[in-house]
Amino acid sequence: MDNGECFRVPAVPLEPFVPPTSERGLLECARALDDVGMGAAMFECVVQLTKVRPRVDIAILELLSGACKKMVGSHRTALRYVRTKHKADVDVPRSCSADIKRICDDTLGVLADVPSKLPDIAEDPCAHVLMHTLMGDYHRYLCDIETDEQIKLKAEGAYREAAALAEKHLPAAHPLRLGVALNRSILAYEIMKSPDEGVTIAKQAFDLAYEIMKSRDVEDTKSKDAPPTGAATHADPHALSEVDLQQSTAVLERLRENVVLWTENEDGADDEPVEPTEKP
Repeated sequence: MDNGECFRVPAVPLEPFVPPTSERGLLECARALDDVGMGAAMFECVVQLTKVRPRVDIAILELLSGACKKMVGSHRTALRYVRTKHKADVDVPRSCSADIKRICDDTLGVLADVPSKLPDIAEDPCAHVLMHTLMGDYHRYLCDIETDEQIKLKAEGAYREAAALAEKHLPAAHPLRLGVALNRSILAYEIMKSPDEGVTIAKQAFDLAYEIMKSRDVEDTKSKDAPPTGAATHADPHALSEVDLQQSTAVLERLRENVVLWTENEDGADDEPVEPTEKP
């Protein structure tokens, strides 16, 4: 090269992502894309999965939740940064708000077709709870950029349905049930401007789950010292896996932090919700 010019590799346009066509290929591709954080391509795979599968269970909804969170997360972070930096509501950059709206609309569009494909609630109550939770989440995210009261009411209604199902079918310390309480309390405090309700929802969920988990720890200690009885200690509807316990502990900590911040600081807390159903 003469005159000190730098060699530049010519830009090669990337080919558009084409999802696999088989159910197995879509599932494997979605999981691989999840591992590398490619939310948009992962979303395409999960959308196709919801179409080709006769049933949409908790595993597929968890993948959908992970894909959508990856897509919307950076935009919501940018939105919070702008508003925090200016210490007040400001005009959101059009590109940011447009991206949030597009992702939310796409997600809600997929969720609209899910109810008819859900397993029976007795077979998979978690799928029903998560579906309504996601509907509440993505209506709530729309509330960050729009002022339509109907959107707020849709978010509130979805969370209420999720909470009712969780209270009926899941133990109080289940991460999905705690996640509903967390996100619903954020809606009440931040969006509906009902701080007392937000604190009450969060505190009640925390207190009930904390007592159950504490009593479980005591039972575990006793069971280690007691001779075997031939029956599984946790073979009951309230038993939680180790993964569940880890996720529940994380959501409990978030609930506790919000209750403390909301009761001590009138400025409130960060509204980034925990997604306890996402696989670690």
